[in-house]
Order: sequence, then structure tokens, then C-alpha cells
Amino acid sequence: MVKNLYKQFVNLLRDQYPALSLKNVIEDIESAVENFGIEVKYSDMSHIKSSEEISGYVHVVDGVPEIVINGFQSKLRQRFTIAHELGHVLLHWQWQPGKHLPDGLVEISYRKESYSSVDAQQREKQADNFAAEFLAPLENVVKFLKEIREENPDKEVQISMISNEFKISNPSAFYRWQAALGELNG
Repeated sequence: MVKNLYKQFVNLLRDQYPALSLKNVIEDIESAVENFGIEVKYSDMSHIKSSEEISGYVHVVDGVPEIVINGFQSKLRQRFTIAHELGHVLLHWQWQPGKHLPDGLVEISYRKESYSSVDAQQREKQADNFAAEFLAPLENVVKFLKEIREENPDKEVQISMISNEFKISNPSAFYRWQAALGELNG
């Protein structure tokens, strides 16, 4: 049931803001997000003192969200981080283009499995779920898997093809493949 909420949210978002269409996101997520009104920047993250690896963060500059991505991570990881941070902006800050946010808001995405609180863990999971649906909508992955699986029965080939089709990492493609298989077999 929850997965349908992400689907509905992403579909509504795309209906209201065509700049965030799946086609635009696959072709150039950075431009899509910037056309939506959020600047995307890249950094080496050396200005943040932390023992954890940081994938990116979102903060408010002059009332508008700005996403900062770790420039040393892979392009596919960067794409996921942009979508993840967009999830924080939309789900947790309820931002819309033209709306000003108070300065001082920040969400940092660490590459770790444990978080300081249950609330932080829940927020990260929600942003991850949004990013997965935003980058590779399950409905589209199911359709694509139906098209390729007879000719390509090998699991690893299917996952790699999903990765290439939606420009997501193999680990992300594996989770989407698993979910799509569940839909097809369910």
C-alpha cells in the first residue's frame, strides 16, 4: 500500500511539473531538477567534518533549497543522491517552486545503515523510496521487464538492462527488479 503512495506522489508531481518527467530525469536529472527551481552543485565535501562518507545534502539559500552532491562519487550514485535530496525537499519540507523556506534547514545524506534516531531513519527511508520511484517507476520497470525477460532470462542480464534503461546503479536496479518480479508473480 505504501509503495502506491510514492507512485501517486511522483505521478502527481510529474503532472504538475513537466520539467520532472521521467524522460527528462533519465536524460539529465540535474537539468530537470534545476528547471524545477532547485540548484544542484557539486563538492568534495571537505567543508563538512565527519567520519562518515557523505553522499550529499540539501540546505536552504535565500529561502530556496539547494542540493549539494559529492562530486567524487559515481554518476549513478550522484543521480540517486539528487533524487534522494529532492525527496527530502518535497516530502519533509513540503517545498514547491515559488515558496520560500526558512534559512537553516538542512538534511545530510550519509552512506551508513544506522541513524541517530528512529525519526532520522524513517526520513531517510522515505527519501530513498521516493528516489527509487522517481528514477525508475515500478510500473515502468514492470513493463520493461516484461519486454526483455523472454529474450534475456538471466537475472544478472535483466538487472544490468534495467540499470542501463533507467540510469540507476546495479544495486538500485536489483531492488527494482525484485519489486517488479513481485508485481509480475503476485
